[in-house]
Amino acid sequence: KQDKSKQISKASEIALRYNDHRTFLAISQLKADEMIASGEKDKGITLLDSTIKACLNKKLYYVSMDMLTDIGSKLETTNPTRAISYYQQGLSIASQNGYLIYSIVFNRKLFEFYSARNDIKKANTYASQLINALDQQETLYLQSGVDYLDYALKEQDLESLVTKSNYQNLIIIL
Repeated sequence: KQDKSKQISKASEIALRYNDHRTFLAISQLKADEMIASGEKDKGITLLDSTIKACLNKKLYYVSMDMLTDIGSKLETTNPTRAISYYQQGLSIASQNGYLIYSIVFNRKLFEFYSARNDIKKANTYASQLINALDQQETLYLQSGVDYLDYALKEQDLESLVTKSNYQNLIIIL
């Protein structure tokens, strides 16, 4: 634990020296998680919340995604209303910025949350959004995906043609 604290302190000094806001915010998340793990949950949650707000104020939306997931999961059992608000905030940011992976993550979190509480109406809402996001992801993979098998076969054909050409050139020379 002491070694981890030393490393976090050293990383903080470096981030401050180079005015690296992203790293400093990530380190704040590590500090908050460390506080929560060592029994200082309220203090850690407060730090994590202020770190999220700092990310959002600096328009570092992508950086805030894991933090919103993190704080929501830490609050699910003790303060479910607050946890849901973080998940919904994350989903909103993900939707506005086209973060498809995080749309899937937050829709899944919300679906699982409401399913566990037998709130079928809300669970269905997030299940539907989750299916739509997964469909979008599949469409993107199909549109931008590379048919590696096709490339491998073409490469093999090319090698075969090169070998045949070299053989024919050798015959011509002979």
